[in-house]
Amino acid sequence: MTGLTRRAALLLFLLAASCLHGQEQAPRVAPRRLMLVVGQADAAGLTEEELAVVSRSMLLALQEARADLVMAEPARKVQDPSDDGMSRLAEESGADCWMLVEISGAEREPVFRVRSRDVLNGSTVIEATVRRQTGEAISVMSLPNEHWDDLTALLSGAYAARQAADLPVRDPGSALLTVRALPGTVLTFSGGTKATVGPDGAAEVTLPVPAAYELRAAHASSASVQRSLFIQSDRVLAIEQKPASRFAVDAYALICWPGLAVSFYPVPERVFVRAGLTTYLVGLVLRPETVFTSDPLTNFDIIGGWYLGPAYAAARVYVGAGGFLRFVHAPGWPMRLEPLAPAGVQLVLGAETSIGASARFFAEYEPMLYGTATPELLRSTQRSSAGWVYLSRAALHLLSARIGIRWLL
Repeated sequence: MTGLTRRAALLLFLLAASCLHGQEQAPRVAPRRLMLVVGQADAAGLTEEELAVVSRSMLLALQEARADLVMAEPARKVQDPSDDGMSRLAEESGADCWMLVEISGAEREPVFRVRSRDVLNGSTVIEATVRRQTGEAISVMSLPNEHWDDLTALLSGAYAARQAADLPVRDPGSALLTVRALPGTVLTFSGGTKATVGPDGAAEVTLPVPAAYELRAAHASSASVQRSLFIQSDRVLAIEQKPASRFAVDAYALICWPGLAVSFYPVPERVFVRAGLTTYLVGLVLRPETVFTSDPLTNFDIIGGWYLGPAYAAARVYVGAGGFLRFVHAPGWPMRLEPLAPAGVQLVLGAETSIGASARFFAEYEPMLYGTATPELLRSTQRSSAGWVYLSRAALHLLSARIGIRWLL
């Protein structure tokens, strides 16, 4: 009996070890997240409140039918019901698949048009029309007896399980945020966490949850994007990036003189080259003796500079330097370089802030150094000496500033 007992004990030990080994090797499965959107045709006959109750009832029924699915509600209203638009909304809502159910004829002969896609592989999973018999109306009063069997049956075999054996085991107080953006996009989260989107167009970041975050996405050839997020579980975020502006047009006033300028950004949102024209033909001075003033002069300038600080900052500071030519166009004379001070150099210290999707308000301080062989003669032509410093072969104008509007193209 002793030998049999030992053999039986050994057999039980081997069986238990085999079971434990099998449990250790069993692949973990990541739950699929289904976003449900329920809409109605114009003649469906449901109010917005009734439609919301119907949607909730349908969501609970689908969840009960497929316990392996995590149901998600849309993060915002549907703006684009196309496949691509719905897939983007699903990613914003932390889902990897979606189902759109459109109801028509709710009061007489309900018809459900169902469309569903798997965002992970881009395939259409369900595309069906379910018709009910006349008299099976959809209403809030009928919901207690409504099981949605004809819709839940469509879920059979849909949304293949996602193997997660290669995913690390995470702290339950953290969540995995997958960001889809252009390769090379640098992601910066409030708190200091940074990540770079890889060649596959995705970056995965593990963050403490639940928590609110500010996300900033910067890319060399795209406009910077800033998003506010609240994360409490794993989710996928798709960032829509638009090409960065390469040109801009400025309309400004140099003290009291009008001007126009065109900028080119060889390095978007960082380096600029600007060509401008400021005319002194008409100016607004608001003096007691006159409101307008005029001089037959025009300045053409070319300035290069660069922005300091990140592109998503509320106000951006920039610096630059360049040169200008001064032309005179007196009546009866051809336009030519002004003989007293034909050229000079200038520095620029400016700041701009957004006042719209593609408009910026800007202000600049730009001291100007005029080259002149006759500074005293130049002094005699000025209406005011305020802000002028006259040197041996130059004149420095310190009270020079411009304000205006910049339109990004």
